[in-house]
Amino acid sequence: MKKTFSLIAKLLVSLLLVGILLHAADPAPVLDRMTQVNGPGILVVLSLVLFQITLVGWRWQLITRTCGTGLSFRDAQVLTFIGQFFNQTLPSTIGGDVVRVVLATRAGMPVARATSSVLADRVVALLALMLMAAATLPLFYTIILSHAMRTALTLLVAGGLCGFALCLLLGEWMARFIPFKKLSIFMAEFTRDMRCIMPTSRHGGLIMTLSILTHFMTVAVMFMMARMMSIPLGFLDAMVLIPPVILLTVLPISLAGWGIREGVMVFILGKTGIVSADALALSLAFGLLISFAGLPGGVLWILRKGKAPHAGATNTVSP
Repeated sequence: MKKTFSLIAKLLVSLLLVGILLHAADPAPVLDRMTQVNGPGILVVLSLVLFQITLVGWRWQLITRTCGTGLSFRDAQVLTFIGQFFNQTLPSTIGGDVVRVVLATRAGMPVARATSSVLADRVVALLALMLMAAATLPLFYTIILSHAMRTALTLLVAGGLCGFALCLLLGEWMARFIPFKKLSIFMAEFTRDMRCIMPTSRHGGLIMTLSILTHFMTVAVMFMMARMMSIPLGFLDAMVLIPPVILLTVLPISLAGWGIREGVMVFILGKTGIVSADALALSLAFGLLISFAGLPGGVLWILRKGKAPHAGATNTVSP
């Protein structure tokens, strides 16, 4: 009941925010921009998004191997696409990450290991995003003149990186003070797992490279869609402004980021002179694109439901 209420609340937040933005921008020019995206262009950006999901699956598989409980490449890909389906195409009370954990355990991974690997996958992706935002922060200052926005992003990135470093260094020690024994053990093991997948580890450099590359591909897709829709968003501006947009849509207060993403896009891109209708059209088109990209995961989910668990998990870290 609580999960259902949460889903309904997020749905209402998304509908309310998108409705307000459409009303303010006027739906006619928004739809006009969105219809400018042509068939070949859609195929190109859709292919990029599907390849991006494949890279995410590869990253997760490397994380499981580095942490000592390897998931097969096949299973990692299938479960990642299914997770994408539940995250974006069919948001529900069961999040895509929860689905990945459940199906990974059916594939042979211990529950704690599966949970830790999915959580680590999320944390690494978030870390890469914050590093990208930190690297482009000086350029952000030259594009965005608002002191409040500069301060907010600086504090968000600095706080996130410092918090990550603190947990990495003191996570095991802090886990001792958690009153619930199982949770305390899990947090200690998760901290050790995160240390294992740092760039200095065997696969750590590749894991971080894949994380940065996936975010770079999001920027490229946004830029290409803006070009198709005749929206004046330069590639450098996209490299600087899109990572903060993605970072803010991580907040779990709307359905699959809908509404929050559109609001942040309109606000930030508006500071560069892009009118709200264009920014809103770009964000809505991107949202529809990633939702459509999740459809293969739905097919895989249907095909997998009647099958026995695939014996793809092994207790090895060898390639």
